[in-house]
Amino acid sequence: MRTVLYVGSDEQTLRRYFGHVRLLSTVNNGMEIRNHNQGKPIWLATDPVKSWDRLWPDFYRIRGWS
Repeated sequence: MRTVLYVGSDEQTLRRYFGHVRLLSTVNNGMEIRNHNQGKPIWLATDPVKSWDRLWPDFYRIRGWS
């Protein structure tokens, strides 16, 4: 996997894992309904520093799933 769309986090964190990170937008459900992702940034991240199977454990922790 060479390109990832990532919702949440911050640019500094994502730059540890990807060569290029660009803010595309923010989540807006258009209903002014507050939920977990409302208002979160949407990032385009490319050129990962290692394979996805090696990145996944770190992302699992970033999201707080562990």
